[in-house]
Amino acid sequence: MFNKQSIHLINIVHITKVSIWSLALLSSLWAQTSNNAIPSTKYSRTGDSLALAALFNSMDGSNWNIKTNWLSPSPIDEWHGVTVYNNRVITIYLGENNLSGSITSEIGNLNELITLSLYNNEITTIPKELGNLTKLKFLYLNHNKITRLPSEIGKLTNLENVSLSHNQITYIPAKMGSLNQLKRLYINNNKITSIAPELGDLTSLEYLGLEKNQLSIIPTELAKLSQLQSLYLFDNKISHIPAKIARIKSLNDLRVKSNSLDFSSLEPFYGKAMGSFYYLPQDSIGKSLNLTLAPDAKIGIKVKGSQNHYTWYRDNLPISPAIDADSINIKVAGRYHVAIVSDSIPELTLIHKTIVVTIQDSLGASSEVLTKLLNYSPKSVTLTGKGFFRIKIHSLMGQQKLLLQTNLNGISQIRMPKSLASGVYFLNIEGVHTKEIHKIFIP
Repeated sequence: MFNKQSIHLINIVHITKVSIWSLALLSSLWAQTSNNAIPSTKYSRTGDSLALAALFNSMDGSNWNIKTNWLSPSPIDEWHGVTVYNNRVITIYLGENNLSGSITSEIGNLNELITLSLYNNEITTIPKELGNLTKLKFLYLNHNKITRLPSEIGKLTNLENVSLSHNQITYIPAKMGSLNQLKRLYINNNKITSIAPELGDLTSLEYLGLEKNQLSIIPTELAKLSQLQSLYLFDNKISHIPAKIARIKSLNDLRVKSNSLDFSSLEPFYGKAMGSFYYLPQDSIGKSLNLTLAPDAKIGIKVKGSQNHYTWYRDNLPISPAIDADSINIKVAGRYHVAIVSDSIPELTLIHKTIVVTIQDSLGASSEVLTKLLNYSPKSVTLTGKGFFRIKIHSLMGQQKLLLQTNLNGISQIRMPKSLASGVYFLNIEGVHTKEIHKIFIP
């Protein structure tokens, strides 16, 4: 007769094509060795065998780099990369092994699994059944082609180390904030654009690697990570870091270089005693602009910081005399940018993105005429004449706001429409024999 060891499922059939008939036969054989009691194959060594076989089939196992003993008569603890303890699979190490495609849903049946290491493969999809692996402590799926994390990953409350770096992940599920045993989270080199505030609930987290993503905002809730020691945010698009994060007493390693941070974001950390604080260089700040301006119009920038100093450039040459101010009157067309330094962080120089300025007759009048308009007209303009008049209203930037048309017969007062916001406007007035420009102030 048969004994339990000789009836091991893998010794009977090739799991690659398990049929209903095969399973029925195996159940019958097992019954002969256990007083006719047929145990469930799920959550057992037999069930683990089935799950491993499904993993092999779903991930192109025939082309794995190393597949020693997989789907062979050998016990599953002799299959390459598999560790068994108390008749259950507890670890799978198949890193750098040419696995491809989706992880099978049967992975969820390996409910004694402690370590799942499938790094550096061609994996594209993680099934929601991964959330059944409630004893999992170590999850290594870095260097794959994963685009999405299932929210069920938040059920793995025993996780301690997670590496998901170098994938194509676009967001972190908010439910990952439930992983209260998690100590290290590597999710750098992805395409993540935002961080769920719930990540601030990872009360055991010591290391958070978010570098080389597409982040622009860091939530204040990260300041609740009271055990955090290392925070890597470099090579993103971040323009501000909440000052409260500087209050994390355990924080000893902060790396934020190659973002678009201003001085106000860095000042709270500059005086903090940390082992490592990398913030040089920063990317250019502000927005690139193309402006059409009236002569002597003013442009300005806003850079937060307590002790800033400014150097303005036109066409990459310093403007003389130097102007240490956050705004400047433009008299000549050109490509303008400004370099900003701060006494509070002397090593850092911020460069504002280029502002291309064009001075032209966008209002239908010569520059000489415009520069003579030194005084503002009242809220209305008095016109004298006969016939058809066209009145174009422009902003100081030269943008046309309104077009008015009227027929005059003598003297008439033209009042500004109430729809115009307060500010300064140019009026370009054209008649048959008339061409005038007025500068209007609407309070």
